[in-house]
Amino acid sequence: MFKLPVIDFSNNSFLTEETVKYHYGKHHAAYIENLNKLISDSEKKTLIEIIKSSRGALFNNAAQAFNHTFYWLCLTPQRSPILPNCDLHKLIVREFGSLEKLRSAFIERALSVFGSGWTWLALNKSTNKLEIINTTNADVVDLENYMPLLVCDVWEHAYYIDYRNSRAKYLDEFWNEINWQFASENYESKDICRIEMFMTAN
Repeated sequence: MFKLPVIDFSNNSFLTEETVKYHYGKHHAAYIENLNKLISDSEKKTLIEIIKSSRGALFNNAAQAFNHTFYWLCLTPQRSPILPNCDLHKLIVREFGSLEKLRSAFIERALSVFGSGWTWLALNKSTNKLEIINTTNADVVDLENYMPLLVCDVWEHAYYIDYRNSRAKYLDEFWNEINWQFASENYESKDICRIEMFMTAN
């Protein structure tokens, strides 16, 4: 069984209480609830295993439970600037030229998502290079070959209450609120399974 992760929104200046109430308290909570209804009592698979092996409603709810947890962790518990001497920052500078150039490329890619989806910064495990990847609807990056470092939710319900139809404004604000410590920890660990600990019931 999985649980809605405990997220600290106390330092949030990016999204209003109303958006958090609906997006986290209703949308995200519903994916967790539906996921638990769809898995059998004898189900021994991890969330990542379910995502990799399922289709249809089970996949959609498992993937969305994962995607949303990853998204909130990218923003909380507080804004943390990327450290210039950390390995992730060095890789960003080497591949994109600067953090600002990565920002521009990431936002441009996120604006290109037609309809609902997600924009990820991920590490290609085979090349050790960073890639900006769009996925649609509930889809997740290829977890066999990529380690996601951060993600932005570009479903309209993620921003409409606060930013109406201005995805560009939402993305600008999102970039200012990234928890780079979380992204750096993902890069250092390269362990996607660690995300599940935030969602596993005791």
